[in-house]
Amino acid sequence: MTSTASVPTHAVAVPTFGKFFLPGPTDVHPEVLEAMIRPMIGHRSSSMEKLLQGIAPKLGAICRTARPVFVGTTSATGFMEMAVRNGVRRRALSLVNGAFSERFAGIVAACGKECIRLDVPLGSAIEPDMLRDALKRTPVDAVTCVHSETSTGVLQDVAGYAEVVKEFADVLLLVDAVTSMCGSPVETDAWKLDFVFTGSQKALALPPGLALGVASERLVNRAKTLEERGAYFDVISFLNATTKFQPTNTPAVSLLYALEVQLARIEREGGIEARWKRHDAMRRRVETWSAEHGVKFLPREGRHSWTVSCLRLPEGKHSKDVVGALKQQGWTIGAGYGALKDSTIRIGHMPGAGMTWRVVVADRVAASGLDLLSKTPDLEVVDVAGKPAELDKAIAGAHALLVRSETRVTASLMARAPHLRLVARAGTGVDTIDVTAATRRGIAVMNTPGANTVSAGEHAMGLLLALVRRIPDAAAAMRRGEWDRKRFEGTELRGKTMGVVGLGRIGGHVAQLGRAFGMQVVGHDPYLLPDRAGELHVRLLPLEQLLRAADVVTLHVALTDQTHHLIDAQRLKLMKPTAVLINTARGELVNEAALAEAIKEKRIGGAAIDVFAVEPLPPDSPLRGLDRVILTPHLAASTAEAQERVAMEICGAVRDALVAGDLSFAINVPGMGGDLLRRLAPLLDLARRLGRLALALADGPVKAVEVAYGGKEEAAQRPVLVSALEGLLAAMNAGPVSLVNAQVLAEEKGIQLGTRTGAPETGFETSIGVKVDTTRGRVRVTGALIGDSHGRVIRIDDFHVDVVPDGWMLVVRNRDVPGVIGRVGSALGSAGINIASYHQARRAPQPGGGPSDALAAINVDQALTNGVLDKLQGLPDVLDVRLANFGD
Repeated sequence: MTSTASVPTHAVAVPTFGKFFLPGPTDVHPEVLEAMIRPMIGHRSSSMEKLLQGIAPKLGAICRTARPVFVGTTSATGFMEMAVRNGVRRRALSLVNGAFSERFAGIVAACGKECIRLDVPLGSAIEPDMLRDALKRTPVDAVTCVHSETSTGVLQDVAGYAEVVKEFADVLLLVDAVTSMCGSPVETDAWKLDFVFTGSQKALALPPGLALGVASERLVNRAKTLEERGAYFDVISFLNATTKFQPTNTPAVSLLYALEVQLARIEREGGIEARWKRHDAMRRRVETWSAEHGVKFLPREGRHSWTVSCLRLPEGKHSKDVVGALKQQGWTIGAGYGALKDSTIRIGHMPGAGMTWRVVVADRVAASGLDLLSKTPDLEVVDVAGKPAELDKAIAGAHALLVRSETRVTASLMARAPHLRLVARAGTGVDTIDVTAATRRGIAVMNTPGANTVSAGEHAMGLLLALVRRIPDAAAAMRRGEWDRKRFEGTELRGKTMGVVGLGRIGGHVAQLGRAFGMQVVGHDPYLLPDRAGELHVRLLPLEQLLRAADVVTLHVALTDQTHHLIDAQRLKLMKPTAVLINTARGELVNEAALAEAIKEKRIGGAAIDVFAVEPLPPDSPLRGLDRVILTPHLAASTAEAQERVAMEICGAVRDALVAGDLSFAINVPGMGGDLLRRLAPLLDLARRLGRLALALADGPVKAVEVAYGGKEEAAQRPVLVSALEGLLAAMNAGPVSLVNAQVLAEEKGIQLGTRTGAPETGFETSIGVKVDTTRGRVRVTGALIGDSHGRVIRIDDFHVDVVPDGWMLVVRNRDVPGVIGRVGSALGSAGINIASYHQARRAPQPGGGPSDALAAINVDQALTNGVLDKLQGLPDVLDVRLANFGD
């Protein structure tokens, strides 16, 4: 028997924010956070100079200026003080319409300057004419204003202010763009702003602690005349340092790393204009919701901020209750601010880590589908259809790529899209997509096999009717003024034999249409069950026999290595001399040169072709100009109804895959539909964590992985295996890994895979066991769900434990003797490592009274350095120390 003992500790609660829509600070993307752990560099080093020189042009692009952009380790309030100390001689006019413009006015006074105020009620904007009237009444040195007032959601007309200020020669315009810059247009140079500044924690989506600012030549000249402009916020010092690509003082280097990565991400996503567009789209979505539900904006229409919406609550509603209720549903928004705290709510449009998914549309897709995507929160649509030159730039930041048949999705294209999660084909065929390469990279490939069934089937029948009744030739003769009924004598379909090659959705529909015309239908499909053939009233034949028997051969199979040139010269010889060939599937199913030769020699009666090996069809194609041949430019799915269905179906699938993880339409992730994945989400999360833990405990290369599932969900076996592999391979740093490619990557590494099912662990309704065999031994870990969603590790090898697999876990094996727990705790404490939980398990005493082994599973708040791990390993009676990272 084994026994366990728990050591209580004071755990630090980590808040869970859910979908993050605060008006600031904003959530930060993991890629940005990861950059902050890079090694520090000297602030006077060549490395620092190189960093600042590299980001300078990108800063100019987001600030819309050719002038140097100052970067300071301070909050934006610091640069607010810089604006006043360097731009105001004696008196400033402060435009006050909220809490942050109030702060600007307060800093004017705090800097010893006279502050003249122009106040309007909360939720109102100060219009340019009001500014002009104020400046006529009272001479001032400068005007202070807030572009986007965070407390009220009002966007002010700063461009209009700038035009007014030009009328007063010695007045500077000082602009707080904290909540607007990077989220809505701030044209620093075009508007001729004298000083404009922002903070890192808003639309730039960085951690707090940096301020950016741009000073005009007028402000620099003003600053040179002011002796009391201070030291830390001296514009002249900042200008001199910035032009030399040096910081003015010791900066927060980690924040500069974060800034460098975020600027690269903005450029990769399409530049600052694309970012503006995203924020504006979110604002418009809130406006639509507001109109539909009768919840009014605080500012008037036309003055809504692009980055934060402030809404009045109905009578009797309290912001604390609304914010709290939304938080319980996983949505974090802001209450009102200051005097508006109880009566309004604020919704930030500046997500960072809960990032907007980017869908790049490479080919033309019906507007209804794109509209569905555009109206989905957290989705951004970048439509480059018909603009192949723009695809390369857009693909770099894409999470989903939406294509038709025009764009070839190659391995090299996907390699240029490091964040790509899925490729969606608006249609059936995926032969233009390298599915193998996509699977290898963990990219799901989706299509819509049923959306164009009717249109493709009808087109095949339309081509057949046109061919056998010679309609195109007769119509052309009529246009030439001829009237010759005998020359265009046709044949009937009734009583003829239709041979359908491929009896999937489209082929099955064509078979039904053929029967409706009174045709006898035979078919060839090696994967069709006899029962389904019976339902279609189709007699199945080998392909060669079908070709000999059919008056009409119509192709409806996918293009694969096996079906390439399925109809070649030899098989064309098997057809009747009166038979016709219809191809609306894939051009490379047919050897076009052999087909042209067969028709010229009248070895078959004709052909109607909608798809070709090379599209557009070259002018010198041997198929052009032949009698008894009808050619159409890949029109099978080109009906208004089909385009609508395809667009809505594939765009809905993209939405569900990105937002909800639904892979129902993925052809390379079989058996993992959205409902199943949602239902199994807690179980699959536990499996991933167990995979990570098992690898941390294993020694040597992994030879085999077996996953045991105990529970009631019959379909869980494969998803649980793949999820455990996903966790194990992620911990192995095996490159991009997901449910799509985890099994493929494991098999490529020669890892033998196995699953088994059985009863869950005693006392639990659902359990997972992961067994990993390596070249040096075996590791077994077991986890169980408590209730619907609470996963725990309940066994490590033969030790019974009870610990949450979260964050970082230290696993210590030791001799079961007094003092080990204290020594381990002291070593961690002296290294500044906080213990969140400490669970000790022990084996039964050994026969003869010798010490047995014990195991401690310790949750800690941070990673341990190799030095700390070595110190723990060297403690008396400690046998082994491992650190598991659960990827949180």
